[in-house]
Amino acid sequence: MHENVSATGGHWNFRRCYLACSGMKGNSFRLSFPILRAEEKIRKVSPLGRWQTPAEFAAMAVFLASDHAQNITGQTINIDGGQVMHA
Repeated sequence: MHENVSATGGHWNFRRCYLACSGMKGNSFRLSFPILRAEEKIRKVSPLGRWQTPAEFAAMAVFLASDHAQNITGQTINIDGGQVMHA
């Protein structure tokens, strides 16, 4: 669906991308998972071997909103330390 919106909105310079995050470490993470078991699991399933941070997610959102990303549209960008690629 987002590809269609991006394609039809292009002449208005409308860009749409989605950010997908399958593992972000933050305050809600600490409440949801036993931290030691989760850290052990992420080292096994993520090529980077760590959780992503809210700051890393925000940095991608800022980049996509900037003029540096003016030719990027209709994409889903996984911010997951390579988990999707690795699976």
